[in-house]
Amino acid sequence: MKHITSLSINLAVIVAALAIPVQMAAQHKYTFTEVPTLGGPNIYANQTGAKNELLNAWGALTGGADTTITDPYCSDTPDCFAEHAFIFRNGTVTDLSTLPGGFNSQAFWINDNGVAVGFSQIGVNDPLNGNVQELRGTVWRSGKIVEIGTFGGNDSMAQGVNNRGQVVGFALNPIPDSIAPLPWPTEMRAFLWDHGVLQNLGTLGGPDSWAFFINDRGQVVGISYPDSNPSFVCDTPGANHTFLWENGRMQDIGTLGGSCSWPEGLSEQGRIVGWSTLAGDSATHPFLWDRGSLTDLGTLGGSAGFGTSVNNKGEVVGGSDTADGGFLGFIWNDGMISPLQPLPGDCFSIAIRNNSKSQILGTSVSCDGTVGRGVLWENGSVTDLNAFVPPESGFDVIGDVLYLNDRGEIAGNGLLTNGDIRFFTLTPVGGNAAASASAAIQSVPQPSASAAHGKPTPETLAKVRGRLLPRYHIPGLPTGNNRQSDFVAVCGVRAHTRRNHEIQIINPDPDQCCSTCRAGAASTVGAAPALQTHRPGYVRWLDQRHRPHD
Repeated sequence: MKHITSLSINLAVIVAALAIPVQMAAQHKYTFTEVPTLGGPNIYANQTGAKNELLNAWGALTGGADTTITDPYCSDTPDCFAEHAFIFRNGTVTDLSTLPGGFNSQAFWINDNGVAVGFSQIGVNDPLNGNVQELRGTVWRSGKIVEIGTFGGNDSMAQGVNNRGQVVGFALNPIPDSIAPLPWPTEMRAFLWDHGVLQNLGTLGGPDSWAFFINDRGQVVGISYPDSNPSFVCDTPGANHTFLWENGRMQDIGTLGGSCSWPEGLSEQGRIVGWSTLAGDSATHPFLWDRGSLTDLGTLGGSAGFGTSVNNKGEVVGGSDTADGGFLGFIWNDGMISPLQPLPGDCFSIAIRNNSKSQILGTSVSCDGTVGRGVLWENGSVTDLNAFVPPESGFDVIGDVLYLNDRGEIAGNGLLTNGDIRFFTLTPVGGNAAASASAAIQSVPQPSASAAHGKPTPETLAKVRGRLLPRYHIPGLPTGNNRQSDFVAVCGVRAHTRRNHEIQIINPDPDQCCSTCRAGAASTVGAAPALQTHRPGYVRWLDQRHRPHD
């Protein structure tokens, strides 16, 4: 189940900030820190298809890091080190270890009290899945590791935890699944685990559900099937709908007229942000659900858009097609949607996360769709996060995995010159005498929205959509379950990061590329893991060693 990080999305606020002189914007200094591993070469931010939160309000960071232990179940890939969940706090990395018998573990969420949740192997092969290790939802709390059980099936996974210590995720039961959305052949159920008590949250009527988010009010958000009918238009084999569970009841928040919806964030006020298909399922728009009302946030003029994050002020960020065929990040506030321009010289952007200070993190992408850079939007300006990285470090913030808290602390991943994947943190520091890893950086003013770079070619747009669109699906979904029209036939596209690390993107048509894709032909130069896509926008750094899928 190893290492699926999403080349996803997110950025910030441009409304009242436009009245602030550019000279006032983001005169920040940051201390750059490269997060050490547990002895092995790589650190990973595993994306299961659900949004994760690896940075808490006090700057503690979690995830999964390679150890020096050899994984006996490793397939033939460059990195055969066992991975353990970790916490990085105050400059120290702590190995959270695994459940007894397991070789690998990974944390997906950390709350403000330092409680991390995720999964661990248990050293037992799943009898229904060949040579695949069973997984258990796992809680790491106060130096102790706690196993979350199942509903009679062979696997479970903890996805999120609130500050009250309540945990959500999914667990399998023993009933054969009529839709079979995962490599596991039995039904999955969203759960709420509250200090040792495991509660089945049910479904919307179909065989499966999965909880992604829980806020401190105890509201739970995830996806479920409303019926047992297969679907050929959603990112799962069934018609995935977003649910809200509260006061003992699961409700379908609805769609924007189409078959599918997917949540990307839940605020403490109970606001839900995500995306939904429209009637006919030919277009996708961002939505905001607030106090029983589902609002279509619209687009920047194109047919497709995706909400990716909502802050506690109700500001939504995401990405959208534009009227001229491009793709830009956006900020939506009080009924108005505004574009977030990329760095000068780039053509595309997407916003991934925002905080309550209206700071936005995301990705700026070159006009040929091959180079991505992590950026910060703030006070009407856009800043390349690589400007805060010491050049001698060789670290490249490529902008695919980024985190941001309300203190303005930033974390994410990047590449070293040898292709290894590492995490970093950027910690704001004040005063000219503060010890910073780089000099104070002037933000770059937003380019004009009418800046012309020429109309992008279809191949360029395929690359950009592949890098940016947050079209997640549950891991292990066979590509044959999706319609051929959902795919873009762009195979073997070569791409480069800012510091010229070469990767290969495969964005397969099912007839032309799926066998190649499944055979692991997507590869990277050096030690970097494979990058693989199954639909436009389903793009992930994929280390194939420990996947319990395919």
